[in-house]
Order: sequence, then C-alpha cells, then structure tokens
Amino acid sequence: MSLPGLPRLNYRVKATSNALEFWWQAPLNDGGKAITGYNLWCSSIPYSTIIGSSTFYAKASSLTNSQDYVFQLAAINTVGTGAFTNYQIAQPGIISQSGVSNLTVAATGPTTATTSWTFSNGANEATNKFFAITMYPSSPSATISTFRVAAYPNQRSAIISGLSTTYYTFMVQTINDAGWSFPNVSTLTLITPPPPITRISGLTLWLDGNDPLGTGAAVSNGTVITTWYDKSPNGYNAAAYNSPTLTTNSLNSLSGVSITAGNSSKSSIPAGTFISAINAFIVYKSTGANNTSNTIITRGNSVTNPNLGNPLDIQTNLYLCGLGNAAQFTSNYNCYNTSASIFNINMNQASLATSNLTLFSNGIAVTGIANRFGGALPTWTPSDIGNLFIIGGRADNGGNINANYHEVVVFNTTLGTSDRQLVEGYLAWKWGLQGSLPGGHPYKSVAPT
Repeated sequence: MSLPGLPRLNYRVKATSNALEFWWQAPLNDGGKAITGYNLWCSSIPYSTIIGSSTFYAKASSLTNSQDYVFQLAAINTVGTGAFTNYQIAQPGIISQSGVSNLTVAATGPTTATTSWTFSNGANEATNKFFAITMYPSSPSATISTFRVAAYPNQRSAIISGLSTTYYTFMVQTINDAGWSFPNVSTLTLITPPPPITRISGLTLWLDGNDPLGTGAAVSNGTVITTWYDKSPNGYNAAAYNSPTLTTNSLNSLSGVSITAGNSSKSSIPAGTFISAINAFIVYKSTGANNTSNTIITRGNSVTNPNLGNPLDIQTNLYLCGLGNAAQFTSNYNCYNTSASIFNINMNQASLATSNLTLFSNGIAVTGIANRFGGALPTWTPSDIGNLFIIGGRADNGGNINANYHEVVVFNTTLGTSDRQLVEGYLAWKWGLQGSLPGGHPYKSVAPT
C-alpha cells in the first residue's frame, strides 16, 4: 500500500468575482487504498480545505480580484496525503466589461488585413490573458468558413492572412480567467474585398492619382508629386522629372496628377518584365493645348536609343512597337482626348507569329488599326530592353502631353475579356465613367466586387 498518485486536473481554472473554481478527476493510481478525500491548498493566503472523495469541484472564496493565486491539489487515502500538483496561475475577477474599443481594420492585399484596437482592464476584472480575433464572412454568397487567431495580452494589432476576396466582419474579444468578453458594437468592423485589379495575375504597376503617396492621406492642390507611389506589390514607385503636380477634384471629386509639357513620372521596372505583354489601362483627360506628340505612356531605355520603341511608344494616334520601332501602327483613337476616358492598350508579345496590338476606349474596341506604311498589319520580335515605364514622356525627357492622369494600371500579361472588363468596371465606377461603358458591358449598371 502507498500514497495515492496525482489527481488529474482540469487546468482551466474558472474565475468569478473574488473567487476561483476548480475541477479535477481521481488519480489513476490510488495507492491500493480507496481515496478518502482531496486537499486544496494555497500557501500564499494561506488556504487549505478538505473535499470529500466523491466531489471533484471546489470554490475558493473571499479572494482579491486581479491578484495572482497558485492553488495545489493532493489526493488522500488511509496511508496519507499524496503529492500536490499545481493548478495554473489564476486571477479572480469578472469578465471584461469595457472590452475592446477603437477597432480598425484595413485590407493590405488580396488576402491580408491589419487590425488594431485599444484595451484597458476595468475595476474588478481579471487581467486579460489573450485576445481572440474572429473573422467571418458577412455576405450570403461567401463560401469561406469562419476562423480565429489569437493575440498576446500586450498586443494591440495583428496582421491577418488567409482571407478570401469577400466581405468580412472582424470581432476582437478579450479572454481572462473569467471567460470571454461579450462582443459589442465597438468590436464589429466591416471591410470590403481589395480592389478587383489586385485579384488579376500579372499586376506590375499601379499608380493612383487620388492617392499618389500611397497612404490614403489628402494631398493639397498644386503639390509637386516627387514620388508617385506604386500600389502594386512590386514597389515600382515613379520618380518625377521636373514638376508633375496634384490637381484636387479633377474627376468625380477625386484628385489626379497633372503632367504638362516637359514633365513626366518615371517608374524603374527591370528589363524583361514585359517580354510577354504590356497591358496598360490609363484613366486620363487631356488639358490645355494639343501637342504634336501627346506621349501618353512609353516603355523606354534610359541608356540606349531612348526615342525608339523599347518596346513601346505612343504618340497621338501612332503606336511604335518592338525593338527599334519594328512595327508601327495608327488607329482612329487620338490620345489628345479632352473627355475623361479609360484607354487600354494591349501589346501582345507572346510570340513572333502572334505579336499584335489591340486598343479599347471606355470598353469599346478602337477601330482603324492599320500599318502606318500601308499593307498588312506588322508583327515584331518580342523584346523588352527598356528599364523605365514613363507616364507623360520618354526616357530622354522628350515627348509632350498636357493631361490629368487619374489612374495607371499596368499588367505584364494579356488579359482575357472578363479580366479586361473587370478592370474597366473598377476604374469606371471609381472615376464616375460607368455611363461611358457600352451597352452589354457587365459593369455598365453595377460595380464589380
């Protein structure tokens, strides 16, 4: 015969105001004698009580809220009292009543968001041990299931990954020894999916004229935009040549970057990035006098032959494609366009046999695409020796345009019809141009989500 073994503790100590509650199971080894009772003991109070052998619960009362306690439990048989085993440190107190406040959530990518909050313990509350952050879809069409992550007690922000492109409600709750705080209005925040363009593969450059600094902060009218920040994941920020400036309320109550003759913005993008395709969407409006070049965008080389297509130059209704202007096109679209519009150029370089050019304005295919010199439409050998993507000029600072640029979105892939229309729809509704989309366009009457 021997002393009994350790009781099997339920390590979840339950707190209530000025009290702690404990649960356990009988030891696997009773020492060969029936268990006659249990001793619940705390040396720091001091506290000791004997519980009958058929009871597996005890409550210690008259404790001090928000104070740490370590309780121990031992089994007793007729031989004596066995060894003590420790419960986790626990604090008496009530569930957090003040809860979380100032909860903010911001989408930071197609599947990520950052959430932040404030929190402080109230009177008689047990100290917070964890934050539980719960995300659940809040639209009937959502298919992803609810999931939860934990944050440490001193955290006040968390980066959440693994989200889907749907609407979410975020809820942050505190967890202490008394339990989970109740959610309230201040803990519920709705975020929307990231912009549709981020869900399309090949996004290379994204310059937003309403958010040129990439912070969402307002910029004063006339401010020189020395760096136009790329909102794609690539960070290809565009540096100013001379003085492009911000124009507030330039379209749909949103701002745009004003580029006039002798100004431009240049984004350094490595050579070879566009070896398969350049697919650019430009939301702009011509301002001021008509120039002879109207150089809306170019892909150029900062060192060699800056005025040749490397592999793209656009001037008024002339499109120079391929190394050394190998293929030259004209069209019925004039880049001097005093009506705000969404212009899309797709320079497909998938192979020599299929290299071609397609153009759209406000979702309508541009007609009259022809060989500048007559005859069949030209093709060109795939090339991308350029290292700059230039808005409103060329690599050698030649070329001229007077225009407000509202948004420039560039992919290095050829988009299918549905993806092209998705980008057009997003840009149209953002800039108030949905009325210019053609009948039958899927986003003529409803914005994409």
